[in-house]
Amino acid sequence: MGSQKHIFSSSQNLKRSLLEEGRVKRKLLLPNLRSKLKKPLGELLKEAEASVEKRLRKKLEQLKPPKLVAVGDQTSAALERMGIKADLYIVDGKVERRKTSELKLYPSKVLRVENPAGVLTEAALVAVREALESEEAGVILVEGEEDLLTLPAILYAPKESLVLYGQPGEGVVAVRVTAERKKFAEKIISRMEEVE
Repeated sequence: MGSQKHIFSSSQNLKRSLLEEGRVKRKLLLPNLRSKLKKPLGELLKEAEASVEKRLRKKLEQLKPPKLVAVGDQTSAALERMGIKADLYIVDGKVERRKTSELKLYPSKVLRVENPAGVLTEAALVAVREALESEEAGVILVEGEEDLLTLPAILYAPKESLVLYGQPGEGVVAVRVTAERKKFAEKIISRMEEVE
Protein backbone atom coordinates (compact mmCIF):
# COMPACT_ATOMS: atom_id res chain seq x y z
CA MET A 1 0.00 0.00 0.00
CA GLY A 2 2.99 2.27 0.35
CA SER A 3 2.98 2.75 -3.42
CA GLN A 4 -0.66 3.94 -3.37
CA LYS A 5 -0.98 7.29 -5.14
CA HIS A 6 -1.97 10.23 -2.90
CA ILE A 7 -5.49 11.45 -3.47
CA PHE A 8 -4.80 15.09 -2.58
CA SER A 9 -2.70 16.57 -5.37
CA SER A 10 -0.66 18.98 -3.26
CA SER A 11 0.16 16.53 -0.47
CA GLN A 12 3.20 14.26 -0.39
CA ASN A 13 3.01 13.37 3.28
CA LEU A 14 -0.64 13.53 4.33
CA LYS A 15 -0.08 13.68 8.09
CA ARG A 16 2.69 16.28 7.91
CA SER A 17 0.73 18.49 5.51
CA LEU A 18 -2.22 18.63 7.92
CA LEU A 19 -0.02 19.62 10.85
CA GLU A 20 2.16 22.13 8.97
CA GLU A 21 -0.56 23.89 7.04
CA GLY A 22 -2.98 24.02 9.94
CA ARG A 23 -5.98 23.56 7.66
CA VAL A 24 -8.20 20.69 6.67
CA LYS A 25 -8.37 19.82 3.01
CA ARG A 26 -11.63 18.45 1.71
CA LYS A 27 -12.96 16.88 -1.43
CA LEU A 28 -16.54 17.77 -2.28
CA LEU A 29 -18.83 15.28 -4.04
CA LEU A 30 -20.33 16.99 -7.08
CA PRO A 31 -23.86 16.15 -8.33
CA ASN A 32 -22.57 14.43 -11.50
CA LEU A 33 -20.51 12.04 -9.33
CA ARG A 34 -23.31 11.44 -6.81
CA SER A 35 -25.37 9.71 -9.51
CA LYS A 36 -22.51 7.23 -10.11
CA LEU A 37 -22.76 6.17 -6.45
CA LYS A 38 -26.51 5.52 -6.42
CA LYS A 39 -26.00 2.09 -7.98
CA PRO A 40 -24.52 -0.59 -5.67
CA LEU A 41 -20.73 -0.89 -6.04
CA GLY A 42 -20.89 -4.64 -5.43
CA GLU A 43 -23.37 -7.44 -4.84
CA LEU A 44 -26.61 -6.31 -3.20
CA LEU A 45 -27.68 -8.78 -0.50
CA LYS A 46 -31.36 -7.95 -0.58
CA GLU A 47 -33.74 -10.23 1.24
CA ALA A 48 -34.84 -11.14 4.72
CA GLU A 49 -32.11 -10.72 7.34
CA ALA A 50 -31.69 -14.48 7.82
CA SER A 51 -31.04 -14.85 4.11
CA VAL A 52 -28.54 -11.95 4.14
CA GLU A 53 -26.71 -13.58 7.05
CA LYS A 54 -26.57 -16.94 5.28
CA ARG A 55 -25.34 -15.40 2.03
CA LEU A 56 -22.78 -13.24 3.83
CA ARG A 57 -21.39 -16.18 5.82
CA LYS A 58 -21.11 -18.20 2.60
CA LYS A 59 -19.32 -15.31 0.86
CA LEU A 60 -16.88 -14.94 3.77
CA GLU A 61 -16.22 -18.69 3.75
CA GLN A 62 -15.57 -18.73 0.00
CA LEU A 63 -13.48 -15.54 -0.25
CA LYS A 64 -11.62 -15.67 3.07
CA PRO A 65 -10.95 -11.92 2.70
CA PRO A 66 -7.70 -10.52 4.14
CA LYS A 67 -9.76 -7.61 5.58
CA LEU A 68 -13.45 -7.22 6.35
CA VAL A 69 -14.67 -3.62 6.52
CA ALA A 70 -18.12 -2.50 7.71
CA VAL A 71 -19.18 1.02 6.75
CA GLY A 72 -22.21 2.39 8.59
CA ASP A 73 -23.87 1.82 11.92
CA GLN A 74 -26.61 -0.45 10.60
CA THR A 75 -24.13 -2.68 8.74
CA SER A 76 -21.84 -2.79 11.79
CA ALA A 77 -24.79 -3.63 14.08
CA ALA A 78 -25.88 -6.41 11.70
CA LEU A 79 -22.39 -7.96 11.83
CA GLU A 80 -22.42 -7.62 15.63
CA ARG A 81 -25.78 -9.48 15.80
CA MET A 82 -24.38 -12.21 13.53
CA GLY A 83 -21.26 -12.60 15.66
CA ILE A 84 -19.03 -11.66 12.70
CA LYS A 85 -16.05 -9.48 13.58
CA ALA A 86 -14.81 -6.91 11.08
CA ASP A 87 -11.23 -5.67 10.88
CA LEU A 88 -12.50 -2.12 10.55
CA TYR A 89 -15.81 -0.48 11.46
CA ILE A 90 -16.55 3.02 10.15
CA VAL A 91 -19.50 4.54 12.03
CA ASP A 92 -21.07 7.92 12.78
CA GLY A 93 -23.66 7.07 15.45
CA LYS A 94 -26.56 7.55 13.03
CA VAL A 95 -28.75 5.56 10.66
CA GLU A 96 -30.28 7.64 7.87
CA ARG A 97 -29.25 10.79 9.79
CA ARG A 98 -31.04 9.74 13.01
CA LYS A 99 -29.06 8.95 16.18
CA THR A 100 -28.76 5.25 17.00
CA SER A 101 -28.08 3.38 20.19
CA GLU A 102 -24.43 2.80 20.91
CA LEU A 103 -22.80 -0.18 19.24
CA LYS A 104 -20.83 -2.60 21.37
CA LEU A 105 -17.69 -2.88 19.28
CA TYR A 106 -14.45 -3.86 21.01
CA PRO A 107 -11.57 -2.93 18.76
CA SER A 108 -7.96 -2.44 19.76
CA LYS A 109 -7.73 0.90 18.00
CA VAL A 110 -10.22 3.81 17.87
CA LEU A 111 -9.70 6.79 15.56
CA ARG A 112 -11.91 9.89 15.59
CA VAL A 113 -12.27 12.08 12.51
CA GLU A 114 -14.41 14.91 11.27
CA ASN A 115 -16.04 14.31 7.89
CA PRO A 116 -19.08 16.43 6.92
CA ALA A 117 -21.84 15.08 4.65
CA GLY A 118 -21.01 15.05 0.95
CA VAL A 119 -17.30 15.49 1.64
CA LEU A 120 -14.12 13.48 2.12
CA THR A 121 -11.61 15.13 4.44
CA GLU A 122 -7.92 14.46 4.21
CA ALA A 123 -7.95 13.39 7.87
CA ALA A 124 -10.63 10.78 7.13
CA LEU A 125 -8.63 9.41 4.20
CA VAL A 126 -5.52 9.16 6.39
CA ALA A 127 -7.52 7.42 9.15
CA VAL A 128 -8.95 4.82 6.74
CA ARG A 129 -5.55 4.13 5.22
CA GLU A 130 -3.82 3.81 8.61
CA ALA A 131 -6.56 1.60 10.03
CA LEU A 132 -6.36 -0.75 7.06
CA GLU A 133 -2.56 -0.91 7.24
CA SER A 134 -2.77 -1.89 10.91
CA GLU A 135 -2.86 -5.49 12.09
CA GLU A 136 -5.22 -4.47 14.91
CA ALA A 137 -9.00 -4.33 14.56
CA GLY A 138 -10.23 -0.76 14.58
CA VAL A 139 -13.14 1.62 14.65
CA ILE A 140 -13.27 5.00 12.97
CA LEU A 141 -15.78 7.23 14.77
CA VAL A 142 -16.90 9.92 12.37
CA GLU A 143 -18.18 13.29 13.45
CA GLY A 144 -20.40 14.12 10.49
CA GLU A 145 -21.17 11.41 7.96
CA GLU A 146 -19.37 8.18 7.08
CA ASP A 147 -21.12 7.22 3.82
CA LEU A 148 -18.40 8.38 1.42
CA LEU A 149 -15.69 6.60 3.43
CA THR A 150 -16.71 3.46 1.54
CA LEU A 151 -14.58 4.80 -1.33
CA PRO A 152 -11.25 5.05 0.55
CA ALA A 153 -12.05 1.73 2.27
CA ILE A 154 -12.20 0.12 -1.19
CA LEU A 155 -9.14 2.05 -2.36
CA TYR A 156 -6.90 1.20 0.63
CA ALA A 157 -8.09 -2.32 1.53
CA PRO A 158 -5.92 -5.18 0.24
CA LYS A 159 -7.20 -6.90 -2.90
CA GLU A 160 -9.77 -9.63 -2.23
CA SER A 161 -10.95 -7.84 0.94
CA LEU A 162 -14.67 -7.38 1.48
CA VAL A 163 -16.19 -3.95 2.13
CA LEU A 164 -19.80 -3.94 3.35
CA TYR A 165 -22.11 -0.94 3.40
CA GLY A 166 -25.84 -0.32 3.55
CA GLN A 167 -27.95 0.57 0.53
CA PRO A 168 -30.84 2.54 2.12
CA GLY A 169 -34.15 0.71 1.89
CA GLU A 170 -32.62 -2.19 -0.05
CA GLY A 171 -30.07 -4.19 1.93
CA VAL A 172 -26.32 -4.66 2.35
CA VAL A 173 -23.82 -4.25 -0.47
CA ALA A 174 -20.80 -6.55 -0.44
CA VAL A 175 -17.90 -5.14 -2.46
CA ARG A 176 -15.13 -7.58 -3.30
CA VAL A 177 -12.02 -5.42 -3.59
CA THR A 178 -10.45 -5.89 -7.03
CA ALA A 179 -8.13 -3.77 -9.17
CA GLU A 180 -11.20 -2.61 -11.11
CA ARG A 181 -13.07 -1.54 -7.94
CA LYS A 182 -9.95 0.26 -6.65
CA LYS A 183 -9.65 2.17 -9.95
CA PHE A 184 -13.32 3.14 -9.75
CA ALA A 185 -12.94 4.45 -6.17
CA GLU A 186 -9.76 6.35 -7.04
CA LYS A 187 -11.41 7.87 -10.12
CA ILE A 188 -14.41 9.13 -8.14
CA ILE A 189 -12.21 10.57 -5.37
CA SER A 190 -9.83 12.24 -7.82
CA ARG A 191 -12.78 13.86 -9.66
CA MET A 192 -14.21 15.33 -6.47
CA GLU A 193 -13.63 19.07 -6.15
CA GLU A 194 -10.77 19.97 -3.81
CA VAL A 195 -11.73 22.75 -1.38
CA GLU A 196 -10.38 24.13 1.90
